[in-house]
Amino acid sequence: MTSLPDLEKRVSNALSAIGCANPSAQEAAEFLESLKADRSAADIGLHLAQSPDASHAVAFFGLALIAHVLRFAYDMLSPTEKESLKAGLTYLLWKTDAATPRFLKEKLCSLIAHTAERMWPFEWPEFDMYLCSLFENMLMQEYALIIFKTLSEDVFVFENTIGEMRKKDLSTALMAITLDVDILNSVYFADRQYKSAASKHYAVQEFAADDVLNFIRADRMRTGWLSRLIENLVALKTSKYGQLDHEFQEKLTISTLESIGVIMHWMILDGIESTGVLCVLLELLTSHSVQERLGAVNSLTNLMCRSSLVVEEKFWPVIIMPLFEGNRLAASIFQCITSLYQCTSWNEVRKIARTKILQGESYDCLKSVAEARILVGIFAEKQIFHRQPPHIPSEFDSFLELLVFFTTHESRVVSSFVSPVWHLARTAKLPSPLAEELHTFTLMKFLEGTSPYTSPLTSAYDEIEFEGEGERKSCIESNKHRYSEIFAMVTIEMPNASLDSVESCVRHLLVAFSDSQDCESMDDIIYLSHSSFEAKKVEIAIRLENVVEVIEICLKSIIQKVTFFFQFQFIDKGVSQEKTDLLREKLRRFFADLLTLETNNITLLRCILGICTCFASTLDDDDLLLKFVEKLFALVTFVLPGEEVARGNLGEDTRNLRMKAASILVKLAGALPNRLTPHFNQLVAVIQSRIKIGIVLQFERAKLIEFIIALVHGCDGPDPDEKLRMFSMIISSEVAEWEAAFSSGGAFSCAFNNGEELLQTLGVSTQNLPLSESERIDQWRFKERSLVSFHLIDFYSHPQVNLSLRTWMSWMKRTLPIKNGEDLWGPFFGKIFPYVLRIIRVVNYASGSSIWASALLGEDFHLQVKSDSVRGKKDRSFVEATRLWLFNIRDTAFQLVGTMSSFVNAFYNYPDLKDLISSNIFAGASQFDNAHWKLAIQAVLRPLLLHCPSYSVQTIFGAILPAIAQLTFKLEIEWSNMSSNLQEIRSEQEVDDVACEEIASEKLLRDLTRSFADLLFAISYDNTIKNKGLPIIDQSLSNFMISDMSILAAVFGSILKVMRMKDSVASRRAVSACSKNVGFWLNSRRDDIQRFLGDHVMKTCLEVFHDGYFQESHNEVANLITEIYLGLRAVGDVTAYNTLSSLPGINSQMLQQFDDKVSLAGNSKKEQVVAMKSFLKDIKGVRLRVWRMALTALLDAQASVSEAFKQFDVRASSVPSRLNRNKKSRDVFEAAGDDVQPLL
Repeated sequence: MTSLPDLEKRVSNALSAIGCANPSAQEAAEFLESLKADRSAADIGLHLAQSPDASHAVAFFGLALIAHVLRFAYDMLSPTEKESLKAGLTYLLWKTDAATPRFLKEKLCSLIAHTAERMWPFEWPEFDMYLCSLFENMLMQEYALIIFKTLSEDVFVFENTIGEMRKKDLSTALMAITLDVDILNSVYFADRQYKSAASKHYAVQEFAADDVLNFIRADRMRTGWLSRLIENLVALKTSKYGQLDHEFQEKLTISTLESIGVIMHWMILDGIESTGVLCVLLELLTSHSVQERLGAVNSLTNLMCRSSLVVEEKFWPVIIMPLFEGNRLAASIFQCITSLYQCTSWNEVRKIARTKILQGESYDCLKSVAEARILVGIFAEKQIFHRQPPHIPSEFDSFLELLVFFTTHESRVVSSFVSPVWHLARTAKLPSPLAEELHTFTLMKFLEGTSPYTSPLTSAYDEIEFEGEGERKSCIESNKHRYSEIFAMVTIEMPNASLDSVESCVRHLLVAFSDSQDCESMDDIIYLSHSSFEAKKVEIAIRLENVVEVIEICLKSIIQKVTFFFQFQFIDKGVSQEKTDLLREKLRRFFADLLTLETNNITLLRCILGICTCFASTLDDDDLLLKFVEKLFALVTFVLPGEEVARGNLGEDTRNLRMKAASILVKLAGALPNRLTPHFNQLVAVIQSRIKIGIVLQFERAKLIEFIIALVHGCDGPDPDEKLRMFSMIISSEVAEWEAAFSSGGAFSCAFNNGEELLQTLGVSTQNLPLSESERIDQWRFKERSLVSFHLIDFYSHPQVNLSLRTWMSWMKRTLPIKNGEDLWGPFFGKIFPYVLRIIRVVNYASGSSIWASALLGEDFHLQVKSDSVRGKKDRSFVEATRLWLFNIRDTAFQLVGTMSSFVNAFYNYPDLKDLISSNIFAGASQFDNAHWKLAIQAVLRPLLLHCPSYSVQTIFGAILPAIAQLTFKLEIEWSNMSSNLQEIRSEQEVDDVACEEIASEKLLRDLTRSFADLLFAISYDNTIKNKGLPIIDQSLSNFMISDMSILAAVFGSILKVMRMKDSVASRRAVSACSKNVGFWLNSRRDDIQRFLGDHVMKTCLEVFHDGYFQESHNEVANLITEIYLGLRAVGDVTAYNTLSSLPGINSQMLQQFDDKVSLAGNSKKEQVVAMKSFLKDIKGVRLRVWRMALTALLDAQASVSEAFKQFDVRASSVPSRLNRNKKSRDVFEAAGDDVQPLL
């Protein structure tokens, strides 16, 4: 065995070798690692650590060995070895001197603490006396503090490897030695079970047995560690220890504060109260040492962050009230902040804080104080404002003044610490000066937004706090919500002053934006004193955009409840009528001034529009409301000099402004229909005149008409006949124009007559063209011809076709929900619906996948798209762009049909609805791609069922069942092909080429399968379910299906096929659909339904159950099989029994034993399912492919279920084949010894 001196040398060499890049480094690392596994690792570590010749690196490695033993091998040590280890560590600590590096001393202290965690109090009962002896030696005092702090953190603060039982003993012992003996005994005798209210909310939930405490309680004169630390702190600050070195004294003070801070995490309040520690901490807040102030702040923070304090009965009298008595808390913090800014008075601090930046430790201390303030504020607030009546301490205004100081500080981080307090303290009555300061600050912050141009001090603090622009903006956004609450709170307190301030700011910004001289006066807001007028103008524009949100918050705060009649109901019920009238007058005057402001600047107009929209909610003056509507009409037709609608040269900003004004008109009509309806004829005349002279775009025209529709639908006065007359005034001409487009000679009479003519009109051909695509693009660009433009629809323009269909949809949605049975669209339904169906039929044909397999553009290609944007997409040809255009039209048309189904009477009573749906919506369904099918499910099929009345169930089912059958067949083929593709062997290059395409295709296939499963579940569910708040089907649908076995078999045949598709989500949905209906079917007592359950459903479930892919749904499937089996058995049906008996490897004896067990009287549902699982997991003999082939035949209309399955019955085989399972997805019910083969 290597001697210890030689081992020391080898360790030294190994540590040197590890840092070198040579082959011996690995060998050295392995050697050092092997020492950790040595049985004598603790002795080796002690020798290396205390050897006088060892280097610091070797000594530290020795301590690391001991740490490894304590963590991983301590239980393997004998009692003698444990005592030897403890003695060695304590000896090493006493042996240290000034030459010993600090990192070795701190490591030694942590090892002694970890040793105590394993031995104290039972195996090391004198640990407390040892710690006291260290503490009484001034040279060793810091080590005692480190040991105590480390032990406390490991037990109460940090997650570590200490066992729960050990942690309970340690927490008991720590609490005992930290409390004074009087407090300890009072708690001890108060409750012998030690579950008092003072300790039950902490980690110490109960004290251990008495013998854990006897040795601690025995000394009646002992002092607890918290008192000892406080006395030491006072002695250090008052020089009772004599003339100590200043640096050494400050180091001990900080270490003592750190230990106190840890104690504040867990000490019971009785102990805190008895020591007077809060007074000492408040006193240290005024210390000249920044580090000492930080220590005191952290100790207070640790106390306040204990979430259990708010439920402590003693929290208020022991913690909060002493802080407020004599204004001690506020005075201490005032003095702390004053010393940080090196000022002599608080007023001086308020001034200099706007011009001087704190850095380094001073700034860290300020942040710590702010963070502690928020904690004190939250807990104090819960005690102050949640009490009934509120218990407001004296001098509470000083507390609020501190909150205002921190909230309005130039540092965003400091402000963020305190600003959330205002949400809790919103009921506090703020003095006027503080309220005004908060109002001004939050107003400026709102106007500033995320602009980089802010005050110099804020910019300086941003550079200190944030590493990038993203962090800065994130902080701004998080503060924004808090500032909005503060702004609203202050506005409620001073509504008139707040409104005056906001109005003055808006007027100033509007004038400054246009006038360079006034712009110079805004330097204190935009902080661009040395920049050009244009740069300042940009920043003022940003603030103009932000001021809209400010006004909205201001008005919402002034008005408690805004109704459609916009009547004032102030939050402060004490507001006099005089003040109310004054506010009304101010709002009217300000609003009127904004309406009369004339400008061609789009930025200003956009801002004025936003502000006016906010103020419109406060108007009770119909004349001003009409002026606002006139202003909106003017903005809808606004153009800049040189712009003309007819020439199509409107700029993007102009278009956006017009669009915004038109949208606001619609919202206004929805909010104020009864106030605008008296002016209906006048409004219709204005709109029709603008449409007639052609100064509005198609979108704007649609919005103007929607404005009238919203008025008609929302108003309460006119009777139904009058409403229909009003509605017809604006809609009749649009419907006539729509019909004319499809009549003989109309724009769409040829193109939308059939799919071939649509392709011919577009110039799409399936014949090869002599020109290359690039040559074709160039020719197309120079052959654009002038196209006929229609008001409602322009066929040749991509956006216009979609917009036209969306316009009808938007208009119809505006009249939902139907009020009082009124039928505004009834007279016009038959003039709109047929042409929508024709568009769908034609687009379905033109979108057929077989047509586009080789389609190219012909010489007469007329699809008007921006060629530059299309050519910019190198991966998209004109053919792809055309297909996308057709897809968008179909998408919109499908959604329009879904919306039209909301008008139940008109839609479901439409003549020949079944044939129309089948021959138009699902025309060419065999050519639908997956995206097309998914769209049809979501936009058409679900709404048709959602709104279907009971009298139309047969009609709708007759229309959609063929589509369901086609989709089921398509999904089966695609899932089969996907499985085949996965088994194909491809080269690496082929894999790279098709990877992205396959991922996208599989995702779309899974999405479609899941949408289909959801639809089938909705159809099959026999109870009312919710979809976006509306019932999707009712009981009549289930009754209808069960009355016709062919329909039931068709729907649930598809569900069973979905159940076997390799998508776990869709499969589980299909299982749920069957589970929801089993009880309903069994109660019907129908023989054909019972046979369907026993044959089709049972066999599908058995296949799914024995497929490892569906492992996560095995429980649900087992429940379903059990329910079917027991349900059929109860009514005397043997179909399920015969299905199980037909399984290979099952004999009558086995099945009879299972039947007796599962039907045993008294068995619970859970026991029955377990019995079924136990039986099913032992079934062998049928391959998954056989199951699949059998069930495919079972669903064939020309073969019965039993006959189809008998073709694959292998019971006659002398040697049953094993159940074939997938190796990659092992069945959780595999029997031992199964011969598992790859899935075929």
